Amino acid sequence: MHAILTSSQGLEGIRQALYRMLIEREAVLFSYGCEMESMERANALHCIRILKNVFSRRNERRSGESTLYHLVELARDGSDEVRQDRRAFFLEIYMLSRGSLGKADIPIDIAPDFLGHEGREGARIRSDFLDEMAERCESRMRSYLSGLEPEVVKRREESRQRILDLLGGSMDDWNDYRWHQRNVFADASSISEIVELTEDERSAIDQAVKNRLPFGVTPYYLSLFDRDASRRWDHAVRAQVIPPLSYVNTVLSPKVQGPEDLDFMKEGQTSPIDLVTRRYPMIAILKPYNTCAQICVYCQRNWEIGNVTVAEQAMAPRESIERALQWFREHPKVTEVLITGATPP
Repeated sequence: MHAILTSSQGLEGIRQALYRMLIEREAVLFSYGCEMESMERANALHCIRILKNVFSRRNERRSGESTLYHLVELARDGSDEVRQDRRAFFLEIYMLSRGSLGKADIPIDIAPDFLGHEGREGARIRSDFLDEMAERCESRMRSYLSGLEPEVVKRREESRQRILDLLGGSMDDWNDYRWHQRNVFADASSISEIVELTEDERSAIDQAVKNRLPFGVTPYYLSLFDRDASRRWDHAVRAQVIPPLSYVNTVLSPKVQGPEDLDFMKEGQTSPIDLVTRRYPMIAILKPYNTCAQICVYCQRNWEIGNVTVAEQAMAPRESIERALQWFREHPKVTEVLITGATPP
């Protein structure tokens, strides 16, 4: 693969060469003489399929980014070490490549041959093995701090107090959801008074606010952030509400002609009437409210929701709601309705 990536045949020539290589690997896995262990073989086929998707022009068109271009740049870098900001990308491709060769090193041999035993004996052997697996899972989980750990509770109480001091609130206010709605943090400057932000986080928030992209964090959710910006323990918490700079740049790029280009769930094509989305035979969604007190980065409705607000205009007109309810009356096969559109974490 490295030889192909560093060849002089141009990006499209490299793409076609990679596809030929992956097809050859696939042919070996389907060949009569393939004796690879079944789980490793299944994983290899899965890795090949993923790599084909990663290198596809269609995915480049859909995402607005060329993974292959960045991979070629990485291969031609010539450095002995991968830069810190590229390591996750490199490891992802590296492990997929190993997997496509059947070298994922799946620990198959550690499982006991419980199928070789009859009845309860085999069941007990399997149960004991599952206990061992559960212990390994719990061991990994214990490497992460729980939100109930005293030191974490203390840090979050300190964050809560900083927020209350800044906003002039009391514990009664803190326990009132309406107070949180009224005091949403909607810009990098106010958030920085409570926690530190990285340059990328600040830039992403500033660009989002400047260009009227939905953004907002409730006081309670902000209290779950760590004070420092290392993301060592609060990475998932921050990632839920702070849009990556690359995402903001993509949304604001000339390639995005309108909100519909961001409708990756194609809700606009599954909405038979305003406020209703129907993707399944007996389940549909009713959206009477078009914003939240807090906006999640991954929200599938970022393309159509308004900015963070509790203003009355966020509620759909009564006539639209009545028309949507009438639609449900006319479609009795829909037996389950999810009312959504304003459900912050």
